[in-house]
Amino acid sequence: LFETNPKQSAKDYEKLRKELETLGIQTLSAADLWHDMGRFHHDMIANYNEALYCFERAYAIRQKLIADTSHNDLARSQFMLGTVHKYLGDYTTALLHLQKALKISESGHNDFMIGKEYLELGDIYDYLGDYDQSIICYELSYPNILKSNRDQAELLNNHYKRLASVFLAKENHTYALKNNALAIRICTDSMTPSVSDRFNADIADCYTNMNISYRAIQKPDSALFCLKKALFFYKKSKNSDIQTRLGNVYLELGNFFLQQTQLSEAQEQYQKAIAILEKSNPHHPYLSGAYVGMGEYFLKKNQVPEALLYFEKALKVVVPNLPPSVSNITTVTDKFLIALNGMARCNLADDKPTAALYHFRQLDTLITNLRSSLKEDGSKFNLSKEALPIYENAIATAFRLKDTAAALDFCERNKAVVLREILQDANAKQSLKIDPFPILSGFRSSTVLSHEKQLRERIAYYQKQRFDANDSLRGIWQDSIQQTKSSLEVLIQQLEQSEPEYFKQKYAPIHSLPLSDIQKTLSPEMLFIEYFVGDNQLFMFAVSKNKINIYPSVLPLGFRDSVDVFLKNIHNTSPDAITLNRCATTSYALYQGLLQKPLADLNTDGSLTRLRIVPDGILNYIPFDALIEQPVADLKRRDVPFVLKKYAVSYLYSNQLLSETKKANWSFGGQTSFGGFGI
Repeated sequence: LFETNPKQSAKDYEKLRKELETLGIQTLSAADLWHDMGRFHHDMIANYNEALYCFERAYAIRQKLIADTSHNDLARSQFMLGTVHKYLGDYTTALLHLQKALKISESGHNDFMIGKEYLELGDIYDYLGDYDQSIICYELSYPNILKSNRDQAELLNNHYKRLASVFLAKENHTYALKNNALAIRICTDSMTPSVSDRFNADIADCYTNMNISYRAIQKPDSALFCLKKALFFYKKSKNSDIQTRLGNVYLELGNFFLQQTQLSEAQEQYQKAIAILEKSNPHHPYLSGAYVGMGEYFLKKNQVPEALLYFEKALKVVVPNLPPSVSNITTVTDKFLIALNGMARCNLADDKPTAALYHFRQLDTLITNLRSSLKEDGSKFNLSKEALPIYENAIATAFRLKDTAAALDFCERNKAVVLREILQDANAKQSLKIDPFPILSGFRSSTVLSHEKQLRERIAYYQKQRFDANDSLRGIWQDSIQQTKSSLEVLIQQLEQSEPEYFKQKYAPIHSLPLSDIQKTLSPEMLFIEYFVGDNQLFMFAVSKNKINIYPSVLPLGFRDSVDVFLKNIHNTSPDAITLNRCATTSYALYQGLLQKPLADLNTDGSLTRLRIVPDGILNYIPFDALIEQPVADLKRRDVPFVLKKYAVSYLYSNQLLSETKKANWSFGGQTSFGGFGI
């Protein structure tokens, strides 16, 4: 009844629950009923707090009445408790319950449950960003699935699909493709009428993901083949959400043709996606993606008003009621960033730089909020890559408006973000004099910090679930986000009042040092140069004790290839004459592009002898010391003019570290200061 008529089931459930609560029945049949009611809340209406209550009641009864510690019902209860805690964002507790379930199942030699438990453990590690541990769990599920006499095909399909998903996240496209292909084979070989709808949809999902891998490794023909196969199998399925997934394939086709600059084909596919999604799921982020695609199409056609209209439509899908300040947006998604970036580019195309700068500032706020909700460093690095063109356009716009402070600020916002967060966190914890922690509102500070971390994890998980949910569940996830954010705000307010220094260090906004403040940190013989390397532009901020010069330029053709050649050759331990010649050529070319002009303008009297470099992107790999100031034919000569011979070169990852190095006061036992370097 729970599965066939959820509304009627909800009424019956309430009657049943009241009866069980009144009678206080302590029998295994009552435990089964509690378990089934938990499944109803878990599977049908996503009320995870109520589901947790039911599963806890079921487990309490079973634990009391079942003498066999390896009984499958005990494992089932622990498994569901772990699953619910995962959905509630409490991953530590979820892992504990699943490990208990695994121990029970291993004791009872229940291969089916062991396989499921390892799959669920892999899921949690996947979400936590521990991809290697996730892969280990998925691989451990495999032999148990093979020994299972229940739902073997379904479990194997899940095994391969989840492995493919992790390898896709790791950008290991070879293994992602391999596991997607194995999942397809399992579904094809195990196809029966009872599972055909689900398996056809799963096959189509795999083909859709394979398209992503093939596009990443630049095999467009294979990507197009996979998308056509995905269309074929989606159309064979009668799953309830199949139209939404079908719309996504047309969206992917539109993106494919746009990337291939086949504009008319791209427009046709986007129109198909929009027609399906507007009818089947008008609030789904896929529709936002389709609107963005149409915006990009019109922007490439220089039809700015039409492009702007579609970017605005894309925004309204993900945030129907845009608040006065974007900092109040509760769920930041990449779709929102892409749409708002499209609007900013429309402003630039329409010669409205002031409006564009306003949108870039909004984007900066949103990227900061999104970054703070991400837990694993890998996701933050990926966000930095995706944000690169946004900040590149923002810096160029600020220069156009002669706002050099904003230009440098944008330059810093996407630089060394993970390192800066670690330093902020370390400084904040140091301010608590960690050991012992002071008492905060009746809790130990360690407890408060743990609670803060847990709330952030929950918000991140709820945001992901809301993004993927259908219309009936999206409101539930949104409510969960709001409630958890309210709890986090209360906790942060407590921290601000009770631990003001911790609050100041932990939540200090990230801004570039003003150029005048950078000058104050420099000695008379020092030249500071900060770089920003975009997709198409290079920006240099050069600062000495008395002068400030800024150099915006277009990246020379083949710049990245030159860097790659230089790095490859300079690491050659036994170079021949040709290699040495190439190394000399690229070394001088890089000097011309990166150092020649700032040194010519700011070191006219030769008084500057120290360079402090803040590199960016690929420049982080370049040893500036090994660049040469004049072209030479033979690098083995004693008079080769290496930068190293004239300047002492030091490196920073962010100009904010100029102030951090002064503030840091690391010492051991109150006696010895610490100095060191990392490889």
